[in-house]
Amino acid sequence: VWEQKVTITADDGRLLELRRVLIKLDQPTRDGETEVALLCDLTVEQACALTLARLYLKRWKIETVFQVLTDVLQGEHPRLGYPKAALFAFCVTVLAYNLLSVIKAALRVVHGTDKVEKEVSLHHITSEIRRTHTGMMIAIPPMQWLPLGDMNAAELAKVLLELARQVDLSKYRKAPTKPKKPKTPRQYDPKHPHVSTAKILAKRRQGE
Repeated sequence: VWEQKVTITADDGRLLELRRVLIKLDQPTRDGETEVALLCDLTVEQACALTLARLYLKRWKIETVFQVLTDVLQGEHPRLGYPKAALFAFCVTVLAYNLLSVIKAALRVVHGTDKVEKEVSLHHITSEIRRTHTGMMIAIPPMQWLPLGDMNAAELAKVLLELARQVDLSKYRKAPTKPKKPKTPRQYDPKHPHVSTAKILAKRRQGE
């Protein structure tokens, strides 16, 4: 990890004094990059370069959370045109993600972390909850749910672990990941150079 001071000009003309942290990776990224550079406005006293590097390289966990919020839980509803409604829906989605995290934690304790992380799909778990929720609310009387609200954290964890032991993980297995096909390198032919669509449209407009 290396660090240097840099100065950039903001849109309003102000000069910003920043730190540029360069991280040399032990292994290349999927795109073949061996280095990652990041800009930071924190002081050295607030966070050293190593701390920033460790935090930044864990950003994929946050990105994964937002992917689940968007794709699996559908937190960004297109019909919610009012900002407050959209914000409320997003907050409910975050709460739902926390519940999924608790379910997944119980499964990890019972079935093992590696097995759950590699094989269990949150998408399939969410789909199962959506399919069965209405039926559960009809089949199980409301009085049966009340004791859960009176339990402390330790008692509720015990119930969740007992339920996790009865889960058949094969019903929620992730789809196997297929290896990515290597990108075909572009072949440059001087006789047939690449021309952007924008240039073609611009010439047509000039001809009109």
